[in-house]
This record gives sequence, C-alpha cells and structure tokens, in this order.
Amino acid sequence: MPSFPTIISLLAAVAPALATNAKRGLAYSDKTPLDDIAVAKGDGGAASWVYTWQTLPADQIKNSGLEFVPMQHDRTGVADLASNLAGLGAKVVLGFNEPERADQSNIPVAEAVQFYKDTFAPLKDSGIRIGAPAVSAAPEGQQWIKDFMDQCGDACGVDFVPLHWYGDGAQYFLDYVTEFHGWFSLPIWVTGAHLRPVSNL
Repeated sequence: MPSFPTIISLLAAVAPALATNAKRGLAYSDKTPLDDIAVAKGDGGAASWVYTWQTLPADQIKNSGLEFVPMQHDRTGVADLASNLAGLGAKVVLGFNEPERADQSNIPVAEAVQFYKDTFAPLKDSGIRIGAPAVSAAPEGQQWIKDFMDQCGDACGVDFVPLHWYGDGAQYFLDYVTEFHGWFSLPIWVTGAHLRPVSNL
C-alpha cells in the first residue's frame, strides 16, 4: 500500500464507467481522513466507488454511499473470494496488489496465473468483471504483468488492467498510460498514482 494517505484513483478514458457518470474512485486506507469520503463525493469530486485494498469493506465504507470494489490483496483468504463477493453483490473485483514486490502481495507469476484460472475466472459466470493484478511502474512490475498476461492467454478472465504510477510530472504519467494500454489493448484502471512535485501538474 502506498505510504501517502490518500490517492484519488482516476479511471483512464479507455475504461468504461462503473456508475452512470463518474469514472472516479477513492482509494481509502486506515490513514485516510474520514472527510475525504465527503470530498470525493462532493461537487467536482464525483467519485462513485471506493476500494480499500481489502475484500470486505470497513464500517465507514458500508455507509459511505460509494460502491465498494473489493480487492484480493494477496493469497490470504483467496479460497473465500467467491463467497465474499457473492455476499457483497460485487460487480467488479481487483486482483493482487503489486505482486512483484516483496513488501506487497509478493506472488510469482506462475502462482498468480493459477490463482486466476482457478478462482478468478469462474467469477465471470456470476457476471463479475475481473481486474488483473496491479503492478508498480518499476521495470520489474512491467515485466511481471507482461509475463502474467502472456501466460494467462484467455484463461484468466481478465477484463481490465489496473495501473500504478509514482513519478515526476503529468506528461510522463500520460505517456506511461498510453504505453501501458498499448501492451494489452484492454481497458485500464488507474488505481494508484502519485505525481511529484505537484507544481508539475
């Protein structure tokens, strides 16, 4: 999970909207001020959904008025994923968080592919849209997701590919989104972004 407390996650233009209008969501951690939910929903915020790096929502999320998008952060509880999503009435699920990193979900490509074939892909029978694992923009993250998508073929049920990017300047970010989309030609969700310095926006 990123060290900064809040990320407003924007779905890139290539991604279909979850709700009628907004493509914007809120990445919400236990360090996020509660006021950020109100800000995200307010005029100019227009967030329609929220994720917390967890499969089940915290109490403050349940009553937020935002659609909760569950994430299977790592291996923990993956066998319960289908039942958890059914209980939530989930429409979408996010996959492993930065699996190439030892301090995040830390899952080898082959193992992740098997998890997706066995556990994620069958969710499509319930109408759930499936996100690929979300890698960092570091070279090892880029290689990880390329290997994952190559080994999956059509067997993992991936509908869209989340993207994380932490770096300098908005133009570099936009260039990376364009490059990333070109690798897979699937919709992209930007679920983690930190532009520095802010003056470059």
